[in-house]
This record gives sequence, C-alpha cells and structure tokens, in this order.
Amino acid sequence: MQTRIRWHTVLSIGMLLAVLASAAGYFYWASRPFTLEQLAPVDKPTLVHTIKLPEAGSEFAWNSRGDRLAVAHLDLNKEDQSVVSIYTVDGKRLRQLAVNIDAFNTIDDLEWHPTKDILAVSYRQALVLWSADGTIIKRINNGIESAFQQLSWNQQTNELAVIDYYAYNGEYYNQIVLFDEYGTKIRRFPTKFGYTTQMKWINQVNIIVNVTNRIYTFNTITEEWIRLFEDEQYAVDIDSNHNRIVGAGENNDKELEIWQNGIIKTIELAEFSGRIPKSSPRGDYTVLYTIGRLNFFNHHTQEFEIHPLTNKDLIYVTVEWHPSKPILATLLFYEIQVWQFPE
Repeated sequence: MQTRIRWHTVLSIGMLLAVLASAAGYFYWASRPFTLEQLAPVDKPTLVHTIKLPEAGSEFAWNSRGDRLAVAHLDLNKEDQSVVSIYTVDGKRLRQLAVNIDAFNTIDDLEWHPTKDILAVSYRQALVLWSADGTIIKRINNGIESAFQQLSWNQQTNELAVIDYYAYNGEYYNQIVLFDEYGTKIRRFPTKFGYTTQMKWINQVNIIVNVTNRIYTFNTITEEWIRLFEDEQYAVDIDSNHNRIVGAGENNDKELEIWQNGIIKTIELAEFSGRIPKSSPRGDYTVLYTIGRLNFFNHHTQEFEIHPLTNKDLIYVTVEWHPSKPILATLLFYEIQVWQFPE
C-alpha cells in the first residue's frame, strides 16, 4: 500500500511539474519580443504586428538590415520641434535623435545609408548625418532662404543626393547637390529646375526627378535630362532593383503606368485606389493606399487586390517596404502596422 501511495505521489508531482513547465513555456512564447524571423509563410497579405507610437509620426524608414525603424515626429515637450525616434521591430524605443536647428525644426525627409547605420535627416535649414547611437557625424547648415528637401542614397556609390530649394533674385529654384557618407560636399549640379516633389537614384549614375508632375531621368555624368513619360504623373515609385518606375497618372486616377527599360505599359484599375505607389524591392508587389484600405498590384499575376481595414477612418501617412523580406510597414500617425506578404 505504501508503495502505491508513493507511486501516486511521484505521479502527481510529475504531472504538476509538466503543467508548470508547459505554462512557463506558454508565457515565454507569449511574452517574447516580436521578430520577423518567427513568422510562418502566408498565402495572402496579412497584418502580423502593430507598433503603438506615443507621438504622431510624419515620416519613417527601415535601416539596411531591416531591424530598426526611424520615425520622425513632434517632441511632446516642445510641440514646435521635430525629433527622430529609433525603434526595434517589436516596438521598443531605443533612443531619440534631437538637435536644435531653428525655431521649428521641421523634418522634410529621412533616409538610412545603404549598408551602414547612418541616418540622413533633412531639417530644411540643415542636413544632419546621424550615427544610430545618437552621435552627429556631420551637420551641414543651409541659408535662411534655402531648404534641404528630398534625400536619396546611391546604392552603389554611397553618395547622398539632396534637393536644395532656394531663392535667388526673387525667384525660387531647385538644384541637386551630392554629398559623401561623411557629409563632405562632392558637387552641386548647375541645372536649376522648378517645383520638385520626388527625387531618387535608379542606378549608379541616373536620378529620377518629378518636376511639377513631369518625370525626368538626370544623368549625373553627362548632366543630360530626358523625359520618361509622355503623360503627367501625380507620383512615381522607383524600383532600382528591376529598373522599373511605377506611376500614378495625374489626369487619370484609375490607372498605373509602368516604365521598364524604355517600354511603358498601362494598367487599368476598376476604381480609385490611391495616388502614391510603393513597389517592393523584390519586384512582386506595388502598393497604393488611401483612406480605409490598402491596395496591392501583383506584378506576377497582373491582378489587383483590395484590402479594406476594420477601422475605415484610419488614414495612412506613408508606407515603406522592408529592404529584403516580403514585409510592408505602414504608418498611421499613432501606430505602425506590419504586413507580411506571400513569398
């Protein structure tokens, strides 16, 4: 009888330990930080994670490894000052990058270096190159009647192209200025051009520029300008990996125009789907976004997919693709949604 009692006692203790181990395992998996590596494959675009932000974001960008997000927002303590916060993918804020530029500290754009943890930030009156640890590598001040605007790193040469918007003799102009990764000015191109909303390298020598909805390629060697689309484009996105440009027409909001290697193809859309295209580095999807929904064009199937949001009032500020994974991050003022796409 005593042997049987001892056996039941041992069995009960064993079962209790098993339950405790199972519970510990559950709480470990439930509480561990979110990572992109833990995601299982999906067969359709799927919302997999949400990062809550204490301040409303205005711009954001992935670093080259895809494990950090830089988010521009107003400082809660100084509402007229913009700062940058560095977040991990699971939503932990690592640090804030704050610098006193002028009375407003307006951030126009921010872009990570192609391979290093160097963040370029245009504050209009100054261009600052930050190290991810919060150290200022270089600060380049601009004139009171000038403003640094769009930024783009060259993926091959690590040159940083910047739009310098300035006043001269009562007229306003834009010029492209090149800097190296240490903030040393390489050159200022003499060509002056009009109102510019977009600028990005497409390859080692050519920059795509949107000048009042006319899309040009600018050769930094010959300094030649060539117009790419006959029709005006409200906005374009440049897929440098596939030498492809996707445009949302200025005069027709129900079509996409795709330029690739000199050939233009028009994609008809059933309904208005948004005016800002963003193409994945993998070349498989282009996303358009508008109030209440995300819209995806699949370049392989040539099909258009509409994904309405549960909260129809959500407004997308901007979206950014992960540099190497089928992951899309979307900024909605006070949160960042992380979407996973099929491989």
